[in-house]
Amino acid sequence: MHAHDIVRDFGALARLPDFALDDRGMARLQLDGTLVIDFEHDATNNVLHLYSCIAPAPHQCEAQLRLLMEANLFLDRSVGTTFALDSLTNEFMACARLEPEKLTGHDLVTQVERMADAVERLRADLGALEQPPG
Repeated sequence: MHAHDIVRDFGALARLPDFALDDRGMARLQLDGTLVIDFEHDATNNVLHLYSCIAPAPHQCEAQLRLLMEANLFLDRSVGTTFALDSLTNEFMACARLEPEKLTGHDLVTQVERMADAVERLRADLGALEQPPG
């Protein structure tokens, strides 16, 4: 199945009938006003990227990077999403690389739900690092 069709199927399943990739192969989904998931089709490699900003990275972020790396271990706490540091935007990111030929609209719904859950969990975990010991 083609990435554009899968994203349209996702939109229909999510009750977002106008949700689709634009002519650049991109779409943006905003959930709960604070969580944004971007969809990007890389036509050259025929992959669909999902990505979402978790939080800005502080200048000194060893503890935060450690937490993200630990969450990546066995993809358990990350619910299958990978975490990274985007050096261009200086943000912690959640990302997934999906192969359209192995994907359905239902699979994409599951991936988006997992990413949203992982971002919310990591935001809470990162926020807890900033709290002074009580």
